[in-house]
Amino acid sequence: GYTPNEMRSLLNDNCSSERKFHQPLDVGRNDTCPCGSGKKYKQCCLKTEKMELANLSKQEQESFYEAWLRLLDFVNRKLSVVDYEINLLTPHSTNERQIHKIRNKLWENPELIIEFINSDVTLSKELVQLLHSWKDKFLKGTFMLMKYELEYAIFVDASSEKTYLYAVKGITNALANAIRAPLPIMLDTVLLPFGDKIIYDSFLDLYSINYGDNAKTLLEKAFQSAANSPGAVSRL
Repeated sequence: GYTPNEMRSLLNDNCSSERKFHQPLDVGRNDTCPCGSGKKYKQCCLKTEKMELANLSKQEQESFYEAWLRLLDFVNRKLSVVDYEINLLTPHSTNERQIHKIRNKLWENPELIIEFINSDVTLSKELVQLLHSWKDKFLKGTFMLMKYELEYAIFVDASSEKTYLYAVKGITNALANAIRAPLPIMLDTVLLPFGDKIIYDSFLDLYSINYGDNAKTLLEKAFQSAANSPGAVSRL
């Protein structure tokens, strides 16, 4: 088998330092699926998107954005990160680049989550519980997105001494729809618990990498070795 250190060495040898805000490709139903499976889009990732099992429910989405945007608004007011006012009522109208800057400051100072909880008496019990779980169990790191399943995408932790697999749901869309790029993909993100699920903090910083055949073979063998281990998929 392949060890996590061998995996990281491979990644370091093959990745550039370029990371960017990702713009998903426009894909037609009969086009080749952008995930790299070789199948038509309508016979592959489009099925996952239509079933809507790989992302949060509408109610869960509302809970996430209420907690997330209120938290980021508190961080911005506390630290004066950017001159920008977050619209708490329309999450999809937010300025992505400004929010990204605030988000980065949050994960540099995760103790602010507790300060936020203590400062806002209007938070529901459910949101307080959710925010505490973020503070205690958030996982910031570099991951390999290896595979799409009907109910989640499988991430491999590329920065750990052990190989951990995480079943990650999208927020408003399946990750297959949000990314639309060939697998495997190396990315930086922050994984968050959401009840008995794992999500990400709405930002995926993708690396621009071209994998050779040897690199793909090594990654696939490492992934299969980890996936075949007892209790392969980890929980936060």
